[in-house]
Amino acid sequence: MLFALSDRRLLMVPVAVQYVLTSAIAEPYIGLPLMGIRLIVGLAIAVIIYITAARTERVLSHWRVTRPERNTAALSSMGAVFRVLAMALGALLAIGLWSSDPLPEAPSAVLLCALWLLGIGLSLVLSRTGPLQIGIGVLVAINGFQIVYLSLESSLLIVALTGLLDLLVALTVAYASDRWLDAQIEEGATP
Repeated sequence: MLFALSDRRLLMVPVAVQYVLTSAIAEPYIGLPLMGIRLIVGLAIAVIIYITAARTERVLSHWRVTRPERNTAALSSMGAVFRVLAMALGALLAIGLWSSDPLPEAPSAVLLCALWLLGIGLSLVLSRTGPLQIGIGVLVAINGFQIVYLSLESSLLIVALTGLLDLLVALTVAYASDRWLDAQIEEGATP
């Protein structure tokens, strides 16, 4: 879903679904109360992504109306075929690493999920152009690492630190998107 969406505001849906599913996978290892903390953090991140995406879409749609001749080169994105191939490459990488059993102490289902998230996150980072989409790829990859780490070490401190890391990354993505948006507008405003 992350590869197919072109409307930035809808990116919050797969992010929220990802946090719900990864929390459900990690629940046997971290317990129900800590799963609730992960869910709250994930939903807060989805709200941050939505607010950032809504502002970006609003400003860019106004910018496209006032300067239609300048936005095509500045806002170009990779094609859908390339994104599908990048997703397939991420899936092949995840299955290849999972079949070689790199972490024997990690549960098999958790490891496959984590490798899939790492592959998809890295594919998003490499195939997207704007900081919002790249930041979501970073969040997906970090979430893949966190699910393995939480299955091996599941204390309250670790859950709190991983949640804090996710929130800091989401706020950094929001700030970078705002700076990118200002740069796009300034670039389009100069003759």
